[in-house]
Amino acid sequence: MQAAVAAGAEFFDVFATALNDGDSTALRRWAGPGCGWCESIAQQVDAELQTDGSTGAEAAAMVRHRFDAVTTRGGREAPGEYVVEVGADHVVTTTWEEAPEMWQIHIGEPERLVLALALTPRDDGWQVDGVRVVEGG
Repeated sequence: MQAAVAAGAEFFDVFATALNDGDSTALRRWAGPGCGWCESIAQQVDAELQTDGSTGAEAAAMVRHRFDAVTTRGGREAPGEYVVEVGADHVVTTTWEEAPEMWQIHIGEPERLVLALALTPRDDGWQVDGVRVVEGG
């Protein structure tokens, strides 16, 4: 059980890193073939490049996600199947250039995000079979 809880915390870190770095590679490695949430997040990460709707030009904006006070708890569903809840306080900071050399920053209100992860062990680590948003998100 402890290994599943540790895997849940590690996956949450992979999720946060993908959001901030714009690279879904590690997230996709964790995702099982039926994890629709994983695929949806990976597609959002891949499409993170923000564009200006009128010109199609790249917008000078940066979005950063911070996760604090991470908590985990888990239970066994069936032999080899685990559900781990991972939660954190989530703050989104957006920075953009409003005019040349004039930057704006918006720090969102903290929101608790709790994900329930369906995990199964595999030979090379763990696999996320599904994700349910329990709180926030």
